[in-house]
Amino acid sequence: MITMALSLLVIAGIALEGQAQQLAAEKSLDISGKAKRGYLGNVVVDDARQQIDLVYVTKSTNRKVKFEAYQFDYDLNLINQIADEQEVDKARTKYKWFNFRGKDVETITGVTAEADLMGRAVFKKKEITYRYNWFTGKYKKDVKVLEKLKPKTEDGKKMFFYGAYDLDESGEVMALVGHKGKGVKGIMDHQKKFSVMRVNNQLDIVKDEPVIFEHIQWPLFKGPLLEGAMSEDEEQVGDWILVFAPVGGQGLKQYADPDPTNYTYVRISRDGSVKERFNFTTKVHTWKIDAAYEKDGTVFLYGPGKSKKLDKTYLKNGENPALVEKGFENFQIMGIKGGKAMFLNAPAMEEFEAKAAKPDNQKKPVLYKGGKIVIGGLSIASSGDIFINAQEWKYDAVGDYRGNIYKDFLMFHFNKNGELVKSYGIDNPQKGGLKGLADARTDPRYYPTNATIFEGTDNQSVFWMSLFVSKIDKKSSSETIGNTTYTTTWYTPKLQPRIGKVDIGSGKIHDFITYGGDDHFLYDKHPFVQINGGKQTIFLGESGNGKNLWLGKFDPSAL
Repeated sequence: MITMALSLLVIAGIALEGQAQQLAAEKSLDISGKAKRGYLGNVVVDDARQQIDLVYVTKSTNRKVKFEAYQFDYDLNLINQIADEQEVDKARTKYKWFNFRGKDVETITGVTAEADLMGRAVFKKKEITYRYNWFTGKYKKDVKVLEKLKPKTEDGKKMFFYGAYDLDESGEVMALVGHKGKGVKGIMDHQKKFSVMRVNNQLDIVKDEPVIFEHIQWPLFKGPLLEGAMSEDEEQVGDWILVFAPVGGQGLKQYADPDPTNYTYVRISRDGSVKERFNFTTKVHTWKIDAAYEKDGTVFLYGPGKSKKLDKTYLKNGENPALVEKGFENFQIMGIKGGKAMFLNAPAMEEFEAKAAKPDNQKKPVLYKGGKIVIGGLSIASSGDIFINAQEWKYDAVGDYRGNIYKDFLMFHFNKNGELVKSYGIDNPQKGGLKGLADARTDPRYYPTNATIFEGTDNQSVFWMSLFVSKIDKKSSSETIGNTTYTTTWYTPKLQPRIGKVDIGSGKIHDFITYGGDDHFLYDKHPFVQINGGKQTIFLGESGNGKNLWLGKFDPSAL
């Protein structure tokens, strides 16, 4: 089974292609009002019993929680319905997935780090407030930065700030700092003598791990190591990945590394220790690393870059490739295992064009030409092949509303050695948007793609599934406090599945099919599960304007 690396919040709208295709099985069920008012907390798949359990959660009292389980066989027939009420503490023991921590509102005092106007590291107190939503089963996190604090150091040395990783579960922070040198000889020490400082919420420096270089550097990338699908409202719990690039340019020749391609990878554990460090020769500069993702002990770094004048191009001081949006010439992907690079490849845009593929019902291929893309996830097949989903975008306006408009779809297929196999491009026929909208924020174009890949049973095919927004529901509520009325408006994307089959050997991509109907939408948290060892998929959602539970069974062998 292929595992998805990174999910974005929602996906872009695509026009339906006629009537929805027939599923292997499909059922709608009127569940209880309590289940509707709550959320789907967990889905249990049991291939041995050929059974799937959907467990809904609702709040009973401040001390008790109610659970409702609906049990189905794999033909989607309802077998049983079970109700259960538990005290909160016992519920967390019985239902290990139940994430409520015992309080509707919880506040943690912590510390964070940032730069002052001179670029020096400053530490500030912060309050992290978690509010539990009983309609979604998620915590909403609000962070309030408070007064400036001075860390407890022995010598009061000045530190320059280069990045921070907040450890909100403990209120601590890891800060990447550069230490000021002495005299003329030490004028650039702050870009050679780095350290990772772990500071607790009492401003004690509990760890100061040195990261020393012979030549001046700039942190090209600083990000959490992702180990599964993550969204913005989930905690970051992985190690901290740093990539350093040599710095050069006018006035810096005497401090610069003679080789501008001599990059450094550093992995920091959550206790602030250097876990791995090695040098590698990059094939691009201005490398816009999208994310660091780990699967079965292998770490992947990936993103677009440039290769012209590679041997002469240094990263400039303060340069941030993440802000570059176009003009890329290559796409670099790197695999890391056991503290060293397994592979490093950077196919050029010409290779993407030469290996482009499209469905038969599409007139022209969608070509990746190094422009603006948002990467929606990385997936790894059992063969080790790598699939990266992306979508083109541009900043534009609809009426008075401005934002990112998401356009055509891309999927890059690399083999286990990181060599490009194919570049698939799918046209988005709804990229022109919906006409006559009173509120532009109900236009699906403003929502990026969420997609995943799963394998066929023949090991010769994969299925590219997009969960697209066919419409946006807009709701508002008002509250009057004193003489003032406050109105809150929220927008709910309605998701539907769209699947295309890809023959790996031939590189052929088949036409995409939309499943479900005009009034069938997937759940946001649990949109689907796979059964029978990944051979089939069951969609989970609602119908009847949210009144009914909807289940749809998809059998890829029918395509």
